[in-house]
Amino acid sequence: MSREGRRSPSHARTGAAYGHGSCDYAVAFGTRPNAVACAADAEPGPLSTARPVVRLKSAAGTGVTYVTRKNRLNDPDQLVLRKYDPVAGEHVLFREER
Repeated sequence: MSREGRRSPSHARTGAAYGHGSCDYAVAFGTRPNAVACAADAEPGPLSTARPVVRLKSAAGTGVTYVTRKNRLNDPDQLVLRKYDPVAGEHVLFREER
């Protein structure tokens, strides 16, 4: 028996068995013809206030930035990380911009 025959019907309907976990695949190929929207298509909700998005700017003055999220409970002060600066060609300190 081929692998296709062993898949459960739920995998075949969603397209997840084929590596297409998004709802777009199911709607586009007619496996969910009456679907209006699914959770993946919904508007994103507000980000957690405990984990704000912060921008880290290179202390070397090259203008390179990284964007990450920090945990306010563990790092209430300004975040400082040592990361690679491709313009400087070395690891330097990156400080959180306020």
